Amino acid sequence: MARTAQVWIALLRGVNVGRGNQLGMAELRTALEHAGFEDVQTIGRSGNLVLRGGGSKASEIADRVGDAVASVLGKRVAVVVRSAAELAAVIAANPI
Repeated sequence: MARTAQVWIALLRGVNVGRGNQLGMAELRTALEHAGFEDVQTIGRSGNLVLRGGGSKASEIADRVGDAVASVLGKRVAVVVRSAAELAAVIAANPI
């Protein structure tokens, strides 16, 4: 039985805020697909992403996403990556 690729959530810091770091989402999705990610989805123009594959460690994913962003934007931005399971646990623990 084939194992499905890990789902990751990537949060990009400081993109599409004000005039700095403007990043086209279609171009970003293409760059991430070329970097080997699958099912890349952008959430509006926020710089928040849902994607599959790319590795088994969040730090590896963050580096690869950061490289793809830099290839489009021309500079690096901070990238925070969590697994879908980690994000679901945070949501479940929210007391509100």
